[in-house]
Amino acid sequence: MVLYQGLTLRQVIEDHTGLGRTGETIVGSRQNKGLPIFFPMRQMREDRAPAPERISTVLEGLKRAMEKRNEVYEPAPPLDTSLILAHGPVKGIDWGLVVCMSRAELLSGINRQISILASVLIGLILLGTAGMVGLLRPLAGRVILHTDELESQIYERRRRSTRNWPNASAPNN
Repeated sequence: MVLYQGLTLRQVIEDHTGLGRTGETIVGSRQNKGLPIFFPMRQMREDRAPAPERISTVLEGLKRAMEKRNEVYEPAPPLDTSLILAHGPVKGIDWGLVVCMSRAELLSGINRQISILASVLIGLILLGTAGMVGLLRPLAGRVILHTDELESQIYERRRRSTRNWPNASAPNN
């Protein structure tokens, strides 16, 4: 029974669905000093040695999980600052669970959506500006024509009124 449950747990840990190229799930216990991580890390299964900073970061996440802390953890130097971890204790057992992923890969989806949104907003602003210019340019031309007409009418009326005004140019005595 223990072997069957262990194999099922291993299948769950080794399933990287939704974790991208750099994400992984780690189960372990800081109580077991010789082997704190129960299953090999993803890089070890791919025949690559994980960086010491990455191992230290995962062990720090396990330590925090063993302290019964459920949180998202952003490590500071000298740990691997390129990772973001989520960790917490496994209920009913003295184990910790750590899920880690590269910060760049985790935020790439959000960054892509922000750039799409910014592009759409800029496009809408440009379209709105072009629409306003297209609508207001003919109206501005009409206003200028009406202003010229009004100016000529005012000039004509002044001219008539000074001509019709008796003794308008004669000095007062």
